[in-house]
Amino acid sequence: MIGRAVTAMSKLLPVPPERVQFFNWIDGVDEPFTIVGWHAFIHDAHPIPGGLSISMTVRAKVSGGFRVGTAYVEEYTLTDRGLEFVSGSRHPNAPARDIYKL
Repeated sequence: MIGRAVTAMSKLLPVPPERVQFFNWIDGVDEPFTIVGWHAFIHDAHPIPGGLSISMTVRAKVSGGFRVGTAYVEEYTLTDRGLEFVSGSRHPNAPARDIYKL
């Protein structure tokens, strides 16, 4: 199931507005960084009627040798009707507003 989810998400590359809003502090006045992409890890995929339920953790990618520790968990359904964003929330074990030097 994970392989099927990775293949699908790698093709679709979703960026829901909720994720952008969650990480908007990075492009803010207080942080001198710009988001240049996303790091995503699919940690669960299981069958549902007509498709898959997918859960993944996403971190913003920033330039300049820095890494974002803050993480966002996203839930999706993938069916023959397409990919649907279900929900998103801050990862409970990840720090809030965390950027560090590599």
